[in-house]
Amino acid sequence: MEPKVKKLVTPEEILAHDMTSAVGFVSSTDIDERLKVYQEAKDKPRRDDLWGAMDENEDICATMTNNIYSVEFDGHIVAAGGVGGVSSLPEFRSKGGIRAIFREQFREMYQKGFLLSYLFPFSHPYYRQFGYELCCTQASWQIEIDAFQSFACTMDVYMCRKDDPLDDLKTVHAEFIKGKNLAIHRRDDQWWAAKGDPFKDRVYKYVFCGEDGLPRAYVIFVPKPMEKEHGYLAEVRDLAYLTPDDLRQVFGFFYRLRAQYRAVRLELPEDVPVSAMIPEPYECSQLVSPHGQMRIICVQKALELMRYPEEAGRFTIQVSDAFLPENNGTYAVSFADGQALSVELTEEELDLSVTIQRFSQLAVGFVELAQTEYLSDVSVHGNRDVLEKVFVRKQMFFTDHF
Repeated sequence: MEPKVKKLVTPEEILAHDMTSAVGFVSSTDIDERLKVYQEAKDKPRRDDLWGAMDENEDICATMTNNIYSVEFDGHIVAAGGVGGVSSLPEFRSKGGIRAIFREQFREMYQKGFLLSYLFPFSHPYYRQFGYELCCTQASWQIEIDAFQSFACTMDVYMCRKDDPLDDLKTVHAEFIKGKNLAIHRRDDQWWAAKGDPFKDRVYKYVFCGEDGLPRAYVIFVPKPMEKEHGYLAEVRDLAYLTPDDLRQVFGFFYRLRAQYRAVRLELPEDVPVSAMIPEPYECSQLVSPHGQMRIICVQKALELMRYPEEAGRFTIQVSDAFLPENNGTYAVSFADGQALSVELTEEELDLSVTIQRFSQLAVGFVELAQTEYLSDVSVHGNRDVLEKVFVRKQMFFTDHF
């Protein structure tokens, strides 16, 4: 029998969440100070959900945070959960506390219309048991400062101070992320990259404006000492732009940093041909690494919102979800003009059968159908021509952390 689970809402329950996390993550917290903070804020609405599992004495022994986000998915803005703070007290581990929390959390998210859940795992196999799978990689470029010499920055540039409004950054970011799956439409409290004073914290925020005075790009970076040479690495926390020419303007600005900086490290969408842009490709290098795991919460909703080919078509897909059985079934999908016309449960013959992990990868566009042939839990039974047009690689760009 799984442990009892509940949402944590009172100051005492939220404090128990912090205490569990402190032990689980080997960190520290001031219990008295935190309780005082929570008591003072008890009437203020929270923008995340805290969950707890209880032992036989109804003491909280396992906890989890579900941060609420709005993200891009095939041209739609959808509700997503960002899991964090997953921790159990050592004496309560292997007793099903985290499993029980996930089960209740998923059911609520399913009922409320959430499309997906995302997390950063300590172990990919561990979270795979809950239906999560790698659905995004992070491509980090390190470019020597001299590589930007051929780029010019002719735009007006201004630096944001600590308390300056972020309106120009928000305008550019909202346009930049359109069509990039998993990108977050940030609330005011989710602009973590912009936090900090340029003079005290050395968090530098620069906005690039066109001839009309309107913002066209921005970059936020911090200096990091270089290990093997004198000078700094400009580590970019966040960057957005409206057009390729705007990005070239940012590159031109980077060259202005050459007196103190030796290189720039940044993340860019995978369709940006960085090594082709740089005159000497030896002056740049790329590191691609896993960037979290994701799972679709509601298969029906994902199939309804997915982007489809313009020409009309139809296919059937069977999804097996061992952890959230509400998703189990065979779906018949009809589409035309780039969108779904109908998504219905059916008993028809199968075209494709997948696990929830593979469906999540296919739906978000992390892999295309042909690539799944390397995997053991995908079976194509027929209608391959249509399936290959539906399940294609899509543009993705997810760089936020939680």
